[in-house]
Amino acid sequence: YNGNFIMSISLTEHDFIDLGELLASIPEEFEPMEADYLDGFLTALVCLPTTPAPSAWMPWVFDREGRDDAQIRNQAMQLHLEDLVYRRYRQIERAILRGLPVDPIIYEDEADTPQALEPFASGFLEATKHWPDLIRSKSPLVQSALIGIFRHLPPEQIGDMAQVREELDAETPLEDLESAIADLEESVKEIASVTRAKRASRKSNIR
Repeated sequence: YNGNFIMSISLTEHDFIDLGELLASIPEEFEPMEADYLDGFLTALVCLPTTPAPSAWMPWVFDREGRDDAQIRNQAMQLHLEDLVYRRYRQIERAILRGLPVDPIIYEDEADTPQALEPFASGFLEATKHWPDLIRSKSPLVQSALIGIFRHLPPEQIGDMAQVREELDAETPLEDLESAIADLEESVKEIASVTRAKRASRKSNIR
């Protein structure tokens, strides 16, 4: 992953189809992310105070264990996949920088309920395990917003947050997918408002 990507442009509908199919083309001995899970992972990376290089995070996209040899055998297809992943990363980054909705990938067969956001939340959680700056943040706004994202975790991952989710569901219920997406996007925006400000401050100090 040497960063020799083509000019970053937003993914088209055809690109999203290619992304899912290429991820599924990685050999069976590896366990790549699915596109909706990848969205959460990439969003967390963008929200970090310091973003790791693609060479650090890309292996985790192609294999749950981060093995470097997790690649499509066809080199051209692998390079196209890497380009699509990076372009999606940049697309999410641009949206966050401009205060626009992240617009997470939702599969049509799951598109009617808030549970469709479970893969996004799981992907976001995975990124925080590898790079825990958000979890360790002392900002009350960041910690509150993380709860807003992790409330969407599937039952097998919710753990100690189960009671918190019950309280949130009672106080601020998410009745449909539209309201759930809006709530999630607001949580991402709140995290970025803190962490991106730190990035800007750091760059200013360097100058």
